[in-house]
Amino acid sequence: LGFRGDEAAYGFNLWTPDFPAEFQRRKGYDLLPWLPAVAAIEIGHARANAAPVAGSLDPAHRVYADYCDVWSDLFGERFFAGAGTWGVAHGLEMQAHIEHEEILPQLALANGDYFKCMQGLQIPGVDVIWHQIWHDVVADFPKLASSSAHLNGHPLSMSETFAAMSGRYPTPDLEECGWILHHQVALGITHFEYMFMAASTPRTRQPAAGSTQSGANITQPPAAPARGVAPQGYRYLKDPRFPALALEINRLTYVLAQGRPAAQIGAYIPSSSFWFGDTVTNQSFVTLVHALLEAQRDVDFIDDGSLAKTLKVKDGALVNLSGQGYRAILVPPVVAISQAALDQLKAFAQAGGKVFFLGGVPQIVMGRNFLTAKPPGNLGWATHEELAGVTAQLLAALPAPEVAVGQPAANLKYNHRHLKDGEAYYLFNEGDAPLTLTVTLTSAGRAAAVQDWSPRTGDIRTITGARLEQNHTTLPIELAPWETKLVVITAR
Repeated sequence: LGFRGDEAAYGFNLWTPDFPAEFQRRKGYDLLPWLPAVAAIEIGHARANAAPVAGSLDPAHRVYADYCDVWSDLFGERFFAGAGTWGVAHGLEMQAHIEHEEILPQLALANGDYFKCMQGLQIPGVDVIWHQIWHDVVADFPKLASSSAHLNGHPLSMSETFAAMSGRYPTPDLEECGWILHHQVALGITHFEYMFMAASTPRTRQPAAGSTQSGANITQPPAAPARGVAPQGYRYLKDPRFPALALEINRLTYVLAQGRPAAQIGAYIPSSSFWFGDTVTNQSFVTLVHALLEAQRDVDFIDDGSLAKTLKVKDGALVNLSGQGYRAILVPPVVAISQAALDQLKAFAQAGGKVFFLGGVPQIVMGRNFLTAKPPGNLGWATHEELAGVTAQLLAALPAPEVAVGQPAANLKYNHRHLKDGEAYYLFNEGDAPLTLTVTLTSAGRAAAVQDWSPRTGDIRTITGARLEQNHTTLPIELAPWETKLVVITAR
């Protein structure tokens, strides 16, 4: 029970009455002389084309980055965390998504930093509309919501799904609806809001003053599709098979909200780099994450604030508020990182964790502010890889995979949860070709049984042909195109 926020965002040039004082307190210098430069940069970013550009480290862009750092702090603390705190006090949960989750540089203009916005909410979210998730789109951005939930100890991450999937955008049939939902479950989403079922009786609305339209034209409901014609707009929600799909997703997400998330790899998300006008870093980050997922190496996005404030070094891992331990952190070539985050990475590496700088090191390290930030010092405590992408050498250096296959299978995606008495593995073939694989799944201790739990029917059956060994189980898996399996390994 609670409230849902939708697309809270700013256009440009954020301000609040005490902003100059807050900026002075947090950054240690006066913002007011820099305001014309800040406004010019903000307007320039808003008008920029989509071509990738490198960030600028001139003084004006450094001040603009400080400005963004402060207003995004205030937005997270005063608006989002304010709502979350109020919800807790009243026995309610707050869930929300913001703007442009699928395009991080645009999100930086509208909201500053996804993780600052979501940290104080109980159910972080994204929306999936238009053409954001489709067969020809690389779309791993639902990881924003699931990663935020994992970092902050929440079981649910939410997706508003199917809005505006009509008109000039692809309109899914029921099978494609299932593909879109299962794609997100593989990325860690555990709570869906379907958009939207219109009322059966259209509301009467009077035309606006001066309008030439009649009320009948304004309220005319869409005609039903002819037999054999694919339904348009939101009519897939009226498909008589949709309730069965919704029940399947309910069962699946209920199981995958239990226990503890299991990904051992964190990818540093370059949120502050976008404040310098940098968009090249975004492509490196997106490519890195997708390549890891195609190699069956699950990953969470790790933000600067979590590194600096909430992740704790324990037994050679960086442990989040869900009790999940990351054993490797990958840092793409970013413009900036905070000194606090860098210090935490160093402590993690010295405790036995693995830190990789891919394709270069951060250009500057921010202490109190970006204006006076300097290049990093000696980073010899980390591993440096010349390439920003995923190589065989990098994969070999990462923690042992939770899901190991005997052959390349880029379309095999998974979601793994540690349960109190076993492991839950959700496997999804997102491709159009069948997969026949031998899969090895890790487990804590020796497995007692391996079962196939069917979210579609609720049935549970034992998987034959599985080989149960200490800390892992090997079994044959056949997945038809778009097919899923929920494999549960019970422990002795």
